[in-house]
Amino acid sequence: MNIGNIISEKRKKLGLSQEKLGALLGVSNQAVSKWENGMTAPDIYLLPQIAATLKITLNELFGIEDQKKVSQKTTADTYPKAAFDDLHLSFYQASRCRFSPGGKTDDEELNYQRECLKKGDMLGCISNTHGAVVIRDEFAFIDTSFKDGDIGRFCTAECGNILKALSDPSVRKIVCYLYTEGFKRNKASQTKFYLSEIMESCGLPEYTVVGAICALSSADIVTSFSDDEDEKMPVSCQVSFSKMLYAAEIFRLASMIFDGDSWLVVRDSSMIKDYSFESCADQK
Repeated sequence: MNIGNIISEKRKKLGLSQEKLGALLGVSNQAVSKWENGMTAPDIYLLPQIAATLKITLNELFGIEDQKKVSQKTTADTYPKAAFDDLHLSFYQASRCRFSPGGKTDDEELNYQRECLKKGDMLGCISNTHGAVVIRDEFAFIDTSFKDGDIGRFCTAECGNILKALSDPSVRKIVCYLYTEGFKRNKASQTKFYLSEIMESCGLPEYTVVGAICALSSADIVTSFSDDEDEKMPVSCQVSFSKMLYAAEIFRLASMIFDGDSWLVVRDSSMIKDYSFESCADQK
């Protein structure tokens, strides 16, 4: 059930006419009618007032079951998928974003949109004051702080060191090995690797591996070395697996830029007055 249907159902349950509800909310009865018919969606700033007036929670307004009533257990391995599904559902409900053709019911349209994501389409919401959201099959990110004119903070030497280190193909090959092998070692926060195993697994000479490890150290992905007292050369290193995860996501983002994936971007009202979420079909 979409938000318009819920407003209609709860309004009638309280015995309110469209005119009365509109008066309580400070909008016209035509606006209420358009919400209920699915022609437009309420302004996001009105949602708390609508929920309070209809004597329901925001979760109920969005058609989300009360978590107190439905307690679902999850593990670290299943949570990322559950979080992705929740984000996609929230975006769908808040933005009224639709692909065309969709389906006759909300569930059909949501499933159709999910299939479009699997085929390579992307969803996004960009604000020039409150960040951005990107949703792609098996990948999503939320930035709540970025705003117009804030790009300068990414021009620091630290950012340059990381990107420079990851631009080397030998470094990328080693990162891929460390990342994959790290998962096999139970995702320990600090994982120990011997340089000899990296050389053998990646098919790289010692001087290349040592140089790559030093580059990763400058990016703070490699956190420490263990040296051979006789040879004065590092024989093992400790890798921060959490930071390795960030490196892997940088690769994923770079791949997304290179692939030129299609964006179905929804702009928020901070960019254009009264321009809230609208149909993605109109954005193509």
